[in-house]
Amino acid sequence: MNRIGAVWIPVIFYFCAVPLLGRSLFHKRSWSLLFDVIFSVLLFFGMEIGIFFMNLLFAFYRGRNLLLIVDLILALKIMLSLVITAVSIRLIGRLQEGRLKGKQTAGMFLLPVFSVVFVVSMLRMNMVYGQLYSNALLLINLILLVLVNCYFIFLFRYMFQSNQLEQELERFQAQNEVQYRYYTELERKYQESRKILHDMKNHLQAIESLYREDNASGRGGRYVKDLYHMVNILGEKYYSSDRMLNIICNDKLSAAGRMGIRVTAQIGDVDFSDLKDMDVTTIFANLLDNAIEAAQGTEGAFLDIKMQNVHQFRVISIVNAMEPGRKKTGHSGIGLENVRRTLEKYHGTIRQETVDGEYRVSVLLPEKEEKEE
Repeated sequence: MNRIGAVWIPVIFYFCAVPLLGRSLFHKRSWSLLFDVIFSVLLFFGMEIGIFFMNLLFAFYRGRNLLLIVDLILALKIMLSLVITAVSIRLIGRLQEGRLKGKQTAGMFLLPVFSVVFVVSMLRMNMVYGQLYSNALLLINLILLVLVNCYFIFLFRYMFQSNQLEQELERFQAQNEVQYRYYTELERKYQESRKILHDMKNHLQAIESLYREDNASGRGGRYVKDLYHMVNILGEKYYSSDRMLNIICNDKLSAAGRMGIRVTAQIGDVDFSDLKDMDVTTIFANLLDNAIEAAQGTEGAFLDIKMQNVHQFRVISIVNAMEPGRKKTGHSGIGLENVRRTLEKYHGTIRQETVDGEYRVSVLLPEKEEKEE
């Protein structure tokens, strides 16, 4: 029992210490801690294989040049560490490209954990039975176990790619939905404008007649204001020189206005041409959807959006009303996670806070890099 404890206590301590050190010194996000665990499992697996080959070398070359054997073992461990580190970086990159659900993530750890337990158990048993039987069977088991793990990672790679394609499809669908509503609204306004232009001659004649009357100054002024209002409601507002952003702002902010939310937009001459249309949709559609959802139904509902260039950064600020104590799933769910991941592609950051019944989101994006000719 003491020997079992001496074997497993260091193993348990190792797998507990790695995520604790990662959380305290480097990062706090759960996904990053999972990456630490994956790397530690792979590194431990490689070290155990190195120890196995070390025992084989000592068994076959007993009495020979021990210094040469030690050098070979150190070289083998270094090579294994480098290979495992390279594989881990590639695997973590795949994990970051396509996030998995909780059950899928848990399933991903089943085989590696089983493999570690199996390898440790086999190596400890080999210390007893290795002298009685050949080590060939143990070596075959280890090689097969490595192949099974590689095939397991190969299968999960396709799962990651499937998740990534699914997320891209969802973003394309959201973008297409916004564009469809935009062009449908343009078609409706075009048909309305044709009707108004058809009647414009009659309206002008009516105004001329009203001003000819002695008491028509008041009626004529009101008539002109009504006519301006009728024409203005057909026009599309200009928010940004970026076509996709202009479509999103017209769609989302007009929807907020129809819900009774007071909208204020101050958008400067900010260049988003380095962002893909899909990424513009992911960032701004999600942020505005969350802001509208939180402000809807609150007393004195409002939504303020500002965009400007400040010290080589594009600064986006969205402030909206929010009921105290109210929690909206959109503010901490998949929408904002997609925004955060999209911003990371362009080295951007997002910060959220709730202050005095206001929900505030601040986004910092480095300015577009000019290509040197």
